[in-house]
Amino acid sequence: MVLLNEKFKAPSKKNAAQWEIVKMLVDNGFSYQPLYDPISGERIPYPRTKIEAEEFIRKYKKLLLSAKVF
Repeated sequence: MVLLNEKFKAPSKKNAAQWEIVKMLVDNGFSYQPLYDPISGERIPYPRTKIEAEEFIRKYKKLLLSAKVF
C-alpha cells in the first residue's frame, strides 16, 4: 500500500494509461505532494501523459530528493 496526498484524484479503474503514469510517478518517489519551483515559487503541475511523466521525473526527481527530510 502507498499513501498519496489527500488531494490525489484517482483515474477511473478502466483508464490503464493514467494508472501507468501514477505507477511511474509513485515508483520514482512522487506521492502527489505539491511541488514548487525553487526559483519562482510557482506550483509545479503533475503530468497527464506518459511523455510528460518521463520528463517530469527527469526534471524534478532531484528537487524531490532535496526536499525529503530523513
